[in-house]
Amino acid sequence: FQKIKIKWWTKTNLLSGAKHLETQFEVGEYVNSNCIFCFGNIPPRTNFSQCQVITYFQNAHLIRSIDKAPYSLKNRFRYFLLAKAIRNRLKKTNSWVFQTEYIKSEFCNFHQCDGKNKLVFPFFKPPLVSPSNASPERLNAFIYVSSSPPHKNHLRLLKAWQILKNQIAEPPELILTVPFSHKVLCEKIQRLQSKGVPIRNVGNIDHQSIFNLLKSVGLLTSNYLKIR
Repeated sequence: FQKIKIKWWTKTNLLSGAKHLETQFEVGEYVNSNCIFCFGNIPPRTNFSQCQVITYFQNAHLIRSIDKAPYSLKNRFRYFLLAKAIRNRLKKTNSWVFQTEYIKSEFCNFHQCDGKNKLVFPFFKPPLVSPSNASPERLNAFIYVSSSPPHKNHLRLLKAWQILKNQIAEPPELILTVPFSHKVLCEKIQRLQSKGVPIRNVGNIDHQSIFNLLKSVGLLTSNYLKIR
């Protein structure tokens, strides 16, 4: 990821007009900017040949192959329009930035584009957890560190643990970090717990507590489950 001198940032979305961006770009020219960052998943409407445009994509809701949750008609239509805007503006950005290789790959497949000028640049480097620096206390336990949006597939994971409970004498424990504010999902977890399904939800905890849990368990689950 080449270092670029940046004087200002901008954000765009489906409703942002070219006039607004052109006004900001005039300010950018005044301070001799040479790069525009778009943090709203969608490139600008206007081509800016005078500088480099970098678009940061992080919304998995806009990739149907990942997020197949049964959204309302209003939200499905909204996501459809946003995805269409991205496809129409693919060539109006010089580079795309993603947090993971998986999102990058699914984005390229969904929009039928190659991996050229597609960069993976996470917000932070997660702590390394490997057999060399961790001694798991509970080998028969999984942990899934994630918030609770539908595309995180918690319902699929809970269904999988129901199946394990019925098919395995001693199923592994599942540890979740679902915020307690998500009442519907937390109530679902409590109902499964009452049936003896080995699930423990620790809620939204701090980074150090998560790291301690990662070191204490023997297995991790993937962020995105492909259960057919």
